[in-house]
Amino acid sequence: MLKISADNTISLTRGDTARITLAVKQSDGTDYDFSSDTVLFTVKKNVHATESILQKTVTDGAVYIAPADTAELAYGEYAYDVQLTTQSGDVCTIISPAKFILEPEVTW
Repeated sequence: MLKISADNTISLTRGDTARITLAVKQSDGTDYDFSSDTVLFTVKKNVHATESILQKTVTDGAVYIAPADTAELAYGEYAYDVQLTTQSGDVCTIISPAKFILEPEVTW
């Protein structure tokens, strides 16, 4: 089960599929076309960790998490963010660090 709270907390049952669509708005409220940019969704143990435990490139405006991506991870709370790097090299964190909670499962 996938649940995203208003504070950007993501809760996902370990081993489940998740497709998370990202919509980026410009300051004038129009949609930002980031199809030519690189957007990374990164999960770490916490914001101070140096190694990522999961990193996905946003493709076609969505993050796709396959069952195998979380199947071996420990249940618990992690940190994630989403970073956009433009073609010209500008870097923008479009989702500041937030909680990524890997929930227990019964059937596996």
